Amino acid sequence: MWREFSGKGMTTAPQLADSDVSMIRKIFDVIVERIARELNGESCLAREEAPPLKQQMVNALSFGERITQREDRQQAVVLYATYAAEKLRERNWRCRHISVSISTGRHGDEPQYSNTAFCKTE
Repeated sequence: MWREFSGKGMTTAPQLADSDVSMIRKIFDVIVERIARELNGESCLAREEAPPLKQQMVNALSFGERITQREDRQQAVVLYATYAAEKLRERNWRCRHISVSISTGRHGDEPQYSNTAFCKTE
C-alpha cells in the first residue's frame, strides 16, 4: 500500500491529511479514506464498534502431568496470583473480586475433584 501512496505523490501522513477525501476514496479504498478523515480529527469508528472496556482478567494454568504435592499446587497458585497482580499494576486497575479454581483433569477413570475459593474486596 505504501507504494500506492508514494506513487500518487503522498509520502507523509500530513500529505494524506491534506488531500481531498473524495479523491482519496476514488484512488484507494474506504480504509485509506477513513485514515485521512481520522487524521483530520473526524471519528470514523462508530461508538458501538469500539470494544467495551474490559472488566475482568483471567490467568489460567494447566499442567501436563498430575500434581499430587500440596506444596507444588500452592506454589503454582502463588505464582499465577503474582502474575495477575503485576498485570493489575501495569494497567492501573483495582481488584474487587478474586477467585481461584482447582480441578482434576477431565480425562481418565479416576474420581473427579473441583473447588473454587473467592474473596471480595471493598
